[in-house]
Amino acid sequence: WYQRRVRGCEIMEEFFTITDDDLTFLKEEQTKETTELKGETVGGPIALEEWEVLENFKAKDRKSISLYEGDVVEVVEKSDSGWWFVTCTSGTGWVPANFLKSLEGGEDLMQQCGKNEF
Repeated sequence: WYQRRVRGCEIMEEFFTITDDDLTFLKEEQTKETTELKGETVGGPIALEEWEVLENFKAKDRKSISLYEGDVVEVVEKSDSGWWFVTCTSGTGWVPANFLKSLEGGEDLMQQCGKNEF
């Protein structure tokens, strides 16, 4: 890459003095990066939490998603604002967390926080 880009450009060749040591260093760095990415540090798939929709929710904008009572969603991200990013068979989007009940047990958020209209 370096050789093709810099050595083929007259302006760069005039400005910089390129030595063989420069090219050797770059080749060593590329080899190092390649060996580090062989999969030893790659983990398995992430298991997302499943939540049940307690009642219908109509999307208010393009970032949110409409859900129906009884749907099961997987939570991708939980925001401190009370809106969670979820995925389900109908797509992905933001929903108010208090419309969801954990399928893994525990008290649902609607009972914890009280029902708010969003």
